[in-house]
Amino acid sequence: MSIKDAKSVGKAYMAVTCVFAKNLASMFSLHLKAPRWTTALGFITRPVTRPQEYYALKEDSAPEFLEPYRQPECYGMMEKEAWNSMNETTKEGLKQARQKFPVLAVWQMFFFSCEVEDALKDMEKLADMDAFRSTTFLTVAPGCYPANIGLPQSPDAISTPWIASILPLLSKPLNPGHAGPSRLSTPSAGPRNLLRRSIRLSTKTAAKPKRAKKVMTVDVVDSTSPSNTNSKKKWPNVTIPGKTTMADATGVLATSILQHAWARAVERDSSFIVFHCGNFERIAFRHRSSQTLFISELIDVTGCKDPRYGELHLTLFVAIIEDVLDRTRQLVQSETDAKPRNSSRKRKREEPLPSEGYKRPKTRARLALEAAHAVEHQEKLAVVAKAIAERPLAVLRIHDRHFNSPVPASLLRVDRQAPTDDFVFEPREYFHLTIKSKLGAGATGDVHSATLEFQASTGETVLFSEAVVKLAFDSEQRGRMRNEFEVYEHLNSSGVTGIPTIFGLFKDVESDALALVMNNVGTSIWMRRPDKDCAGLAVSESERTAFAKIMESVHAAGVRHRDIRPDNLVISNDGIASIIDFDRAIINASEGSRKREFEHLVQLLGGESFTIEFGLPSFGTPRYSPI
Repeated sequence: MSIKDAKSVGKAYMAVTCVFAKNLASMFSLHLKAPRWTTALGFITRPVTRPQEYYALKEDSAPEFLEPYRQPECYGMMEKEAWNSMNETTKEGLKQARQKFPVLAVWQMFFFSCEVEDALKDMEKLADMDAFRSTTFLTVAPGCYPANIGLPQSPDAISTPWIASILPLLSKPLNPGHAGPSRLSTPSAGPRNLLRRSIRLSTKTAAKPKRAKKVMTVDVVDSTSPSNTNSKKKWPNVTIPGKTTMADATGVLATSILQHAWARAVERDSSFIVFHCGNFERIAFRHRSSQTLFISELIDVTGCKDPRYGELHLTLFVAIIEDVLDRTRQLVQSETDAKPRNSSRKRKREEPLPSEGYKRPKTRARLALEAAHAVEHQEKLAVVAKAIAERPLAVLRIHDRHFNSPVPASLLRVDRQAPTDDFVFEPREYFHLTIKSKLGAGATGDVHSATLEFQASTGETVLFSEAVVKLAFDSEQRGRMRNEFEVYEHLNSSGVTGIPTIFGLFKDVESDALALVMNNVGTSIWMRRPDKDCAGLAVSESERTAFAKIMESVHAAGVRHRDIRPDNLVISNDGIASIIDFDRAIINASEGSRKREFEHLVQLLGGESFTIEFGLPSFGTPRYSPI
């Protein structure tokens, strides 16, 4: 097997060490009485890393419990012999563990190189430091603290042997008010001691987040609304780093690797992390309650003795299984304890979902009210768009599940040159852009729901909660995003309606990443289809007419979309139709190609069958279409 990148390193590991280690661990831990060698543990590959030609890091593969055996058999299911040899307690524990922990650990595969090998060796130096200094953005934004998300704390294993060995190291009181990483602790050394060093990574900050404030929302962006003292908070100046500051800020690869791995482990709620580059390796264990990462000594893969490398990974897989089952039992018990006692009162009959059964037709008064709301929403949207258009800086934060930015990123409009020296922006020159959740991912980049927050000219804080951010990282994605922005600008100048309102295209001052910010125009007709198991669409006659009018307007501006599919046809809660995703569009398209595209739209909305191969070259259907 030729090793050309991190993907190849991962394949080599999976083909040799992983196969026997996971199978033996599964046999010893779960189904020792099985009549033949089999496994309940898989090492599954699920896309996490963006597709690349050559990978420096690949983290798509990790251990998972296979699906319990049943008829009919399918791929990804454990074999009958393994399942039937388990007792009922083990079977129930596996079912619960699969539900609560879909992915059991983090495996980071690196291409073997001097840089990565040095980084793995440098982890020893980081462990000898008094504090782990995490890498953050260089933006200075006073008062821009991480959100107090308040996620439930996942438990650590309590009955596993390695927990007993590290508890004495965690008995010392923490330094109150310590910002970020805390002190280090060193387990007793020994030839078979896997967890030798520790690095504490803390998600706490020294500054306590301020109490949530009341603000105006642009679902009610109304300058005549009664103001209050909470809506007139103080907006400080924001300083973004210049090229000189960024050049002086030298990053350490080992720090970045550890920080990224910790974040991935938090996302998956995993305890074990493996750093593997072919020749060398480190294994890490994450202790949640103390926010400590224990890392092993450097493992020489080919020269590993006492224990040998295969024995080490057999023990590792056994430890992962025991850890997950232990934590699953704790979670199940806590859920059982939290359930209310049975009540003697009769349960109320469940109301049918709005989509079920008969729907009352809308009255003329209801239709008129919805139309008035739609007009009001458009007026408010115009107010926000005007205010945002005057601001060159977006201060980007992420408050999504476990992701919580300690320091924001600075994004400048693409038509503005990045400063050489640090530059200060006043409140009227920037707005806060906060990512809340991921909506999807495509060829152009990742799509997230977001909020916009800024200080109005009256001094009041305005919050717009219906924003969307598309992020592009690699060169191909950035090229498509720039094209999409140019097409939107052209359509807007041509007076085309039925497309998103674009707040701007921004570039991260510390990287090449781009962010396209717009309003959320609704749900795609693909996502709202009645039966999610089939491709049948539910589109009313009025919606067909609305989409046709938008397409006629787009074509009149000389633009061909080249990606017309149900995912890109959306309807808002107010019933307003829009067409989105113009990253493949071209301006000054031929009349014949625009005519064929219109016929394609009519056929699609008319309910004619379509598949992933439906699009012709003239339509430009993308290679990776969800339908």
